[in-house]
Amino acid sequence: MLRLTGLSVWCKLDFDTRLVRHFAEVASVQIRLKQAVVVDRSQLMVSNSPSSIDAHVMEDDEYKWTPKYAADSVQRLIGLNDEQRTILENHLNEDDEDALLVLRVNPEWIAIHGQAAADGVTDDIARYLVGEQRRRDKAGKRWIFHFELSSDIDKCKSFVLATHPQAFSLSPEAVAAGFVGANTIPLAFAAVVHKVGVRQDDAARSGFFYL
Repeated sequence: MLRLTGLSVWCKLDFDTRLVRHFAEVASVQIRLKQAVVVDRSQLMVSNSPSSIDAHVMEDDEYKWTPKYAADSVQRLIGLNDEQRTILENHLNEDDEDALLVLRVNPEWIAIHGQAAADGVTDDIARYLVGEQRRRDKAGKRWIFHFELSSDIDKCKSFVLATHPQAFSLSPEAVAAGFVGANTIPLAFAAVVHKVGVRQDDAARSGFFYL
């Protein structure tokens, strides 16, 4: 009995020792985890501090209304090349308050009707309500047109539709909805840039050549 009792005591002591070591290791791991969490939280607080967030928001807001942003937007909307994008930005950096109609002529329409026909349509846009001696497109480029009012662009569209109906097509949405029986190739893809303040511009896709 004494030997068994001694063995039992030894086993209990050995178990207790191992248990203490186990809990010590667990405690050590928990401490390291807490330290890591503290570091991560401090880094998160720095990266998401109000001043940091405000700075990013201010940068985004300041860029959003710039001529550069508007030119980038139009390039993305209608597929201008880099040279055209730069020319457009230069136009937007000018001090006038005009709304701009920006076109990218559709090569598929040119293949059917010819370049001369396209030039005839864009020349009529350029001379709309300004007379033969003046043009809305500076340097006669036939793709950036200045309008004093955005509403004048809609009036110009009505005029062009009446005089050059072949330049217009169903919109992509109408084609997708199954409408048939009309031209599906527009003369050009269009965007409008509105002035919303001094050196502030807002660009949007335009359905100028869509019915």
